[in-house]
Amino acid sequence: MTHKYINFIGLDFNNIAVMKKTFTGFEKRIQINNDDFDDELFYFCCFMDYFLERHDSVSFPAYYKFCVSLDTYLYSLMYLEENTSMTNLIGFFPGKLFWHTVDNGNDDVFYILLSFYMNEWKKGRSSDE
Repeated sequence: MTHKYINFIGLDFNNIAVMKKTFTGFEKRIQINNDDFDDELFYFCCFMDYFLERHDSVSFPAYYKFCVSLDTYLYSLMYLEENTSMTNLIGFFPGKLFWHTVDNGNDDVFYILLSFYMNEWKKGRSSDE
């Protein structure tokens, strides 16, 4: 596999891109403020996999700091290389995900998504194994 996307402190966006190609969608759907959230929810679940592979739990402040660090890192890379974008660096544009969870500082949304992750994503993935 060619490494087209970055690896950010152990979160390999190349692996996420491979998973995204085979992802068929969620059985249940979530909307936030009448906004379809399927793609963003996929990436949120990948972020949670990353956290929970390393730690026993994840909190909103930890997720928030991770996303702010990722965002800052991406912007610094885009500053250094003029003709690049977030999509070129990580395979998607995290604007809507960061808007609903980080920019608004909304821990309620985070915990709703975390509950969805635990009840749908982890349950579905453990039944696939």
